[in-house]
Amino acid sequence: MNFAYNPYMLLPLFTLVMALFLAYRGLRYRTTAMGKTYLVLMLALAWWSFAVTLEHFSLDLSAKIFWIQMSYFGITVMPVVWLIFTLLYTKREKWITWRNLAILFILPAITLVMVWTNGALHLMWKDIWLNTSFSPPVDAVTHNWWFWIHSLYSYSLLLLGNIFLLDFYRKSRGIYRKQAGILLLAAFVPWVANILYIAGIKPFTVIDPTPLAFAVTGLLFYGVFPVCNCSILLCQSPMILSYIALLTVLLF
Repeated sequence: MNFAYNPYMLLPLFTLVMALFLAYRGLRYRTTAMGKTYLVLMLALAWWSFAVTLEHFSLDLSAKIFWIQMSYFGITVMPVVWLIFTLLYTKREKWITWRNLAILFILPAITLVMVWTNGALHLMWKDIWLNTSFSPPVDAVTHNWWFWIHSLYSYSLLLLGNIFLLDFYRKSRGIYRKQAGILLLAAFVPWVANILYIAGIKPFTVIDPTPLAFAVTGLLFYGVFPVCNCSILLCQSPMILSYIALLTVLLF
């Protein structure tokens, strides 16, 4: 692999540093289910940003494709973990069962298969090439039908999480209502960023602002922990304790 400085790598690099910082700061809440979920969310974002940074840092098309594929280990996880976070925050932890978790991860698992078999099947992207109209050249893609299924699924999970937050906001009072309102507004930031990128609206034709948008959302979410009583989310049911154990394995 050949590497060279590329100004397009600065935004994802900044996002990587921000995500790692938030994950580090969130360690103090790792004894709660919501705290562990937040850590997984930030670490998935960090991995996504790391892969995008190396994608822009690489010169060869084959290397760029490799890091695009690697980024999907973070991209596919984030919508599911985001939904789990909103379930915990809005006190719907009883919905988190092994059956439901398995169902939620079916399509992300298929997406990863599509990503890594794209060279043969071309179901995720019809074509990936170097766009030499930019200096240095950047990779460009033509999406195929599975990409849009993946996008629709991800948007659906994000929307469902927002609906839970909206319902919680409507029913809350006092400081918790204000807190839920901030989270609800923060949750829409990645929506706007991703739509701008997929639509190819300048200046986001090359740089995807979605990871940074998630980092901004994560920063606002971090403000939740000092206010809310996170200990109430450490449910003593076997399912939640098993879920915490699973997150502990993923984290440590």
